[in-house]
Amino acid sequence: MKIFNSILVISLLLGCAKYPDYEVTQTPYVDYTSLELYIGATQNADSYYVEEAKRRGMFIEGKAQITASPDNLNVSWRSEDENIAKVSQTGLVEGVSEGLTTVFVSAEGMEAARINIRVRPYIPCTNFNLARTNVLLFPKGKLQIYVSPEPANASGPQMWTSSNPNVATVYQDGIITGNSVGLAEVKVKIGNVEKTISVSIPKLVQCNKTGWTVVGHSDAHTEGGGINAIIDGNYATNNYWHSMYSPNAPLPHWAIIDMKENTDVARIVTRRRGNGDTKTVEYYVGDEDNVNSTTWKKVVQGTYPSGQNSVIDLTLDATELMSGRYLKLVVSDSYRTPFTAITEVDVYRAVFD
Repeated sequence: MKIFNSILVISLLLGCAKYPDYEVTQTPYVDYTSLELYIGATQNADSYYVEEAKRRGMFIEGKAQITASPDNLNVSWRSEDENIAKVSQTGLVEGVSEGLTTVFVSAEGMEAARINIRVRPYIPCTNFNLARTNVLLFPKGKLQIYVSPEPANASGPQMWTSSNPNVATVYQDGIITGNSVGLAEVKVKIGNVEKTISVSIPKLVQCNKTGWTVVGHSDAHTEGGGINAIIDGNYATNNYWHSMYSPNAPLPHWAIIDMKENTDVARIVTRRRGNGDTKTVEYYVGDEDNVNSTTWKKVVQGTYPSGQNSVIDLTLDATELMSGRYLKLVVSDSYRTPFTAITEVDVYRAVFD
């Protein structure tokens, strides 16, 4: 009973204890907490570009209207350095010279809100280069396109738009995502310079190799079936094209396949012999069967993983839509130089209907 009474007394004493009051401080709400002001000639950029830049906190006209709320709040405005940016008592901030400063918004009884300001000279973009202007993706695939402006320090921002977001979505960092089968155009704009990227999202159809022929090759040993084994539809690993030996033929080894019609190549699957010799394969498409032609267009390149002889299939997806009647296979590297052996080559074409 004494223990119970002691606990009760302690509890009562604690219940009566007075703790210090904590004051909750507030700041005026402002629609920007940081922004960039560009000073100098702005190329007379169109209104959409100007407004979209503002939405991102980039004011290419050199001034920004900041709003504090609630509306009935009596606030005062102050710039930490008016030599960099000045501010009126209505919240209009104007860039003066390059640098960093802070604008403070104060109201009685409230902590001041801070807006970080960066002022830059506006450097017009005269041109820019795109890493890619032709993109092939599959649904759920994605690829980032990089932009190189001229001059390199040209002022932004980059504006990215898609003509058909149901087919391809583009984000403001240049990442394009494939959504569904179809065609779309992605546009990127910097200032008054605009360029277009063609985006293709196909479905895959495996090509029927009936009637295909090998119309040229570097060398071929008679073992395994010979050069035509790569398109005969026999996937057994003892059916293959082997590079020449006795004497050994040096790398690279190559073969040209006539697909009999112009083909939009989207995916190529290479099956090698199970001994693991074959290492790197490259594929090109073209409109003539001359191995030394300068018009061959590189579709894909890939390398089998090291030390994994059990991996016999290598699937390579094109990232750009390329077409041609002829397919050139180049086996450019080996894990047991100079020997290579290819069992089968399958081609998947791009279809958009």
